[in-house]
Amino acid sequence: MVFVGIIAALALTSVLFVLYPLWRRGTSEAVPIGDGQQELLMEQRKAAYDAMIELDFDHELGKLDESDYRSLYERYRRQAVAALKAAREREAVLSAQIDRQVQQARLAPGFAVGPVAYAAPTSAINARERFAYSIERRPKVWMSALSVLFVVFAAGTLWVWSQGSRASANAQPVGVIAGDAHAALLIDNATGAWALSGDATGIRRSTDAGATWTATPVLPGQAAALAQDAGGGRVYALVAGRLSTSADGGVTWTVGGTIPRNVRFASLTADPEQAGRLLALDQFGALFESSDAGASWERTGFRPAGPVGSLTVAVPQPLELFAAAPEVGVVSGAANRWASANGVVNGALPTDVVHAVVYDRSTGSTAQMPDGSTVEGTAYVATDLGVFRSTDYGQDWFLLGPEREMLTVAVGPPGSKLLLAVSSAGEVFRSTDRGITWTGS
Repeated sequence: MVFVGIIAALALTSVLFVLYPLWRRGTSEAVPIGDGQQELLMEQRKAAYDAMIELDFDHELGKLDESDYRSLYERYRRQAVAALKAAREREAVLSAQIDRQVQQARLAPGFAVGPVAYAAPTSAINARERFAYSIERRPKVWMSALSVLFVVFAAGTLWVWSQGSRASANAQPVGVIAGDAHAALLIDNATGAWALSGDATGIRRSTDAGATWTATPVLPGQAAALAQDAGGGRVYALVAGRLSTSADGGVTWTVGGTIPRNVRFASLTADPEQAGRLLALDQFGALFESSDAGASWERTGFRPAGPVGSLTVAVPQPLELFAAAPEVGVVSGAANRWASANGVVNGALPTDVVHAVVYDRSTGSTAQMPDGSTVEGTAYVATDLGVFRSTDYGQDWFLLGPEREMLTVAVGPPGSKLLLAVSSAGEVFRSTDRGITWTGS
């Protein structure tokens, strides 16, 4: 991130030095460019999208009849389209303003194309004139130097990007897990010495960073979720609709805990700070909480999120969550409400087929939110296009790879930079630099 910041700073400086002479020589008053309208329009578009998602939730829960749902949905859709159209028209206006100002600068007196010859002051010229000459010439020297630096850094950036793309394309799995319907993945959050994977037949365990896997004696059936208490504590698993626990890192299991009557949990996660605190979403997206390691549960005030297959905690207090499902994409939850976290404009997630989401607060990444607040950490999602990450609560997503359908993703202990991901073919991929590269060694 620091390297990218340096590149951006040099690029901005170079652009300013190039545009400065045009601005200085211009004879007409400049039209203000970038008055915030573009950002406002995009915020309006996002608000309309969020409203459409909430309408979907209410409709699925039976709170809206079909006619009201269609009418409101179409209204918000038109608002989103209108905002997008206005934003594009605004962009065209801004481009025209820039072109007009550049043309005015070209026509201004004193504008010259090509190299300009400067006659160095002779010894007969007084000190003030020599100083004026040096000041007149200095911007061109600095401009040339900065341009060279920018080209060098830009070339370096392209090289790093190409190497990263090549690494993603050539990523080789470290191992293969038998079975299918891989739905859960967990790395020991204390040492990273073992990992667990859940599939249609139960849970498998690895002690060599995903290279080999062995079945564990857990209740047979679909393993839907895995979670662990903070500091390498108790492990929890949702298998065949029941809650199982392990006190030895998944070597042995005990069926325990209770699940509310007529409720079937679809996802499960643990508080990363408070041992014994669990959170789960049922098949309709209602959020339940347990403070006694699953012995009892209470439904929270969160509005149902709809069918969701993955859940993770971003901030324990006040509670902030991320959830994902193949037909929804990514949603963030806070203050008892859910909102889209699929990104906007160029940073949008290019797919809504999201199988899993996990959050790591130890990455050191920070981002400023539109409301002025600051968030920490990184969200990772496994999609049909690969693993993506976001460091700003789902406003912008970036592909990490491998570029194939990934069903699960897990993060290692805080500060370890370890990631594991499992593809739809059961291939296990490992990264030791938070997804920048994926290696088979």
